[in-house]
Amino acid sequence: MIQAGERPSENVSDGLSPPRPVRNTVRIPPPKPRRRFSDGLRTPKAV
Repeated sequence: MIQAGERPSENVSDGLSPPRPVRNTVRIPPPKPRRRFSDGLRTPKAV
């Protein structure tokens, strides 16, 4: 009886929630600012 209650509630939400939204959203923002830095170094306008 205890295992049946913890299976659908904790295992499903804890197994698919943290690994997908947390790692996917954190890895997308970093590559964006890096492209701006490369453009600033190529063009002498920033200096």
